[in-house]
Amino acid sequence: MAAAIAAGAIADDTLCRLPTSGAKPSTRDSHVAAVDTSGGRLLIHGGGAYKTREFDDLWAYDLAGNSWTEITPSGTTKPAGRKYHVAAMDTSSGKLLIHAGNGDLDDLWAYDLAGNSWTELTPSGAKPAGRNDHAVAMDASSSRLLIHGGQEEGKLDELWAYDLADRKSTRLNS
Repeated sequence: MAAAIAAGAIADDTLCRLPTSGAKPSTRDSHVAAVDTSGGRLLIHGGGAYKTREFDDLWAYDLAGNSWTEITPSGTTKPAGRKYHVAAMDTSSGKLLIHAGNGDLDDLWAYDLAGNSWTELTPSGAKPAGRNDHAVAMDASSSRLLIHGGQEEGKLDELWAYDLADRKSTRLNS
């Protein structure tokens, strides 16, 4: 793809379907994606097949090689299948973070790219209630994951910060 752009076959501002080879993730919706800039790949996690199941798998799309690889983490600990969750990359630690989903999950997980393993991050003190349809952003300067809004039994306007170094959640608005 990069070669095609460099050769002028595809304009820089063109939206196009990326070619793939080999195995690929099954058809799904409500999954999450984040870019691993140091590895040059797109990571996707979870999602669902319409009204039938929720996936707990993790896939990587090599942006230079145009191929998918299913990632098989070491160990047996991993997040339950889910959809309607959120994800962010913590580039300073090389971790993919996923939060909540399905409306009732309130957990936070980190996938360590170098260690190829999942760890559940359990905050001290209060933490956000289970939710879906929310948003997150990684604040790399303070090593905090910011969690906003979503739905539980109604719409939420909360803003939470999860400090990755101290493993503490704090509600930033009341």
